[in-house]
Amino acid sequence: MTISKEKKLKITELDKNIINILQENSRLSCREIAKEVKFSAVTVMKRIKYLKDNKIIKKFGIWIDHERLGYDICVLVQLKLTKENLDKTETQIAKHPNILRVYDITGPFDCMVIAKFKSRKQLDNFIKKLGTYEGVLRTETVLVFNIYKEGSIMIE
Repeated sequence: MTISKEKKLKITELDKNIINILQENSRLSCREIAKEVKFSAVTVMKRIKYLKDNKIIKKFGIWIDHERLGYDICVLVQLKLTKENLDKTETQIAKHPNILRVYDITGPFDCMVIAKFKSRKQLDNFIKKLGTYEGVLRTETVLVFNIYKEGSIMIE
């Protein structure tokens, strides 16, 4: 699934503040956000609706600690793919449940995948499965030892 390259929307300082607050805690009410940004709850509600309608806010969610759930193995997998099957293969790969991110990239590889696993066996099975996908020519896997930051960027 390719992210569309729609035109960039102009957002206000209020929008940026709302986005940054929601990135920290998406469970806050419009009233609580309004107190922080010093606008009315109705204004905040309208701005959030605008941001959702224009797909700036795609969805609300949670940020979990994968390691605490047993997903101790994090890998970056670079893939060399055939040009004929690029989108199809990346879309197929993106459906795997252990995949966090799939990027279409430049350089000697065509695709970069970030994935997490509970065991070496689970990772081994995943890498072997990747090799069976149509269009996968080669993979290179990098094991992540430590993660110093994961998350979103603050909007300026």
